[in-house]
Amino acid sequence: RSGTLLVVEDDARVRRTIRDYLEAGEHDVLEARDGTDALQAIRRHGGAIDAVICDVMLPGITGGGVARMIDAVCPGVPVLFVSGHPRDALVRGGSVPEGATVLQKPVGERRLLAEVSRLLKAAAKPPDPTP
Repeated sequence: RSGTLLVVEDDARVRRTIRDYLEAGEHDVLEARDGTDALQAIRRHGGAIDAVICDVMLPGITGGGVARMIDAVCPGVPVLFVSGHPRDALVRGGSVPEGATVLQKPVGERRLLAEVSRLLKAAAKPPDPTP
């Protein structure tokens, strides 16, 4: 297995599809339907979360808000956002932070696994010691 990933998605069909893609890529997957459910899943899991794949438009709070909530309990965990809305509009509207990676829905298995791999490699890379 190559990491534990948390999928936060309110649409059960989309969440299940993303989970299936990630499991096919040899990842362990936790699932949540919103921010509150995500925090509960993290607490129930009790171990490290290597990355989060989060829908941007969730009931009650945006994906960016969920990412901040998760960062409060798991500092530095990378987040990959997915959305049917254009990235630039999401950044302008404050739904996701500047510099965030946003994959457009529907996202295919190959693209999702490639982005997750890139995210995990970047998170595991030690910081550059040169100023």
